[in-house]
Amino acid sequence: MPVRATNITPADAYRDIKRTTVALRRSAVQDRSRLAAGCNGDVLTAMPPTLGGYRSALLTLASTPGLLAYVKDQESDPNYDVVAEYSALLDLIVAAGAAVIGVVPKAGGFNVTHSYDNTGALVPREFDAATLAAAIPAYDALIAAIE
Repeated sequence: MPVRATNITPADAYRDIKRTTVALRRSAVQDRSRLAAGCNGDVLTAMPPTLGGYRSALLTLASTPGLLAYVKDQESDPNYDVVAEYSALLDLIVAAGAAVIGVVPKAGGFNVTHSYDNTGALVPREFDAATLAAAIPAYDALIAAIE
């Protein structure tokens, strides 16, 4: 019989959720700073996929059998609705990604994050803070949801 190395225990999953969530917060703080300062198209287009990666990892971990009971036992707070908080966090991740996509200028239905220079090289556009400001509240909400 093979060694069972691929199954994950609720304790491992919860630890990994916490680590992933801390990393998500760190990333969101950094990206919020970039939005506030202005950034280029390369940086901007990397934000939604990064958020999506965190969301995907959290969804995978959440499917661990026995996780909900384990978390409730560990938190031992009858007022803490882990399912509601987790669902809200996942929604905030989606909202932050959508907010970034929403501030990118469009032409013919396509995002305009890059242009070509006179040599034919692809050059990321620079976006100022005013252009990106509308995405900041979604990042603020995401950051605030993680303690």
